[in-house]
Amino acid sequence: LDHVERIEVVRGPASAAYGDHAMAGVIHIITRSGEDGLRAIARGETGTYDTDAGSLFVGGSEGPVSASLFIDGDKTHAFRDRATFRSHDAEAKLQFRIGDRATIGLTGGYTSQVRQRPGVLTKEEMAEDRRQEQPGSEDNFSKVRRRFLQGSIDVALAEGVSVKLVPYYHHRRDRSELSDPTYELPSTEDTDVPGLTSQVQ
Repeated sequence: LDHVERIEVVRGPASAAYGDHAMAGVIHIITRSGEDGLRAIARGETGTYDTDAGSLFVGGSEGPVSASLFIDGDKTHAFRDRATFRSHDAEAKLQFRIGDRATIGLTGGYTSQVRQRPGVLTKEEMAEDRRQEQPGSEDNFSKVRRRFLQGSIDVALAEGVSVKLVPYYHHRRDRSELSDPTYELPSTEDTDVPGLTSQVQ
């Protein structure tokens, strides 16, 4: 949320402006970007169960060039035993304006989430110690790593006519393990998504 500049909501069909998937409406989340001069926003918080979080945004522009960097981190040990959660995010943007008719940009980012899974407890186990982990679940966890690179080319061809191209590449890796004293279920999944979206308006 610290990275969000504003959110625009369009109700009803909007495929002409946003593509085939905008049949029932659009929720458009616009993240912060560089503005004239230099802007920096920092946030920090702390709490019980070793909970800490913080974020840093730095962005600015000079002439035709604008750039921004956003870093975010959260961690907590939570109430339950073996319920640690850690999250890290980073995103960098660079944009270059060419005259009054074209803009090119490049955005890259990284996300990491690591979560321990304490499992479920029976009523008897909860009565004994509701903070304990599920017996046999010592190795249960889930990890998500995501990297992406996205470009943008926006050209005004004529008065009222513009073309936008967005090439992108996303990589995601999911690893997890679920187990108890009777079984073990490890899982690893890698997903690579290259693509190109285009829009004429």
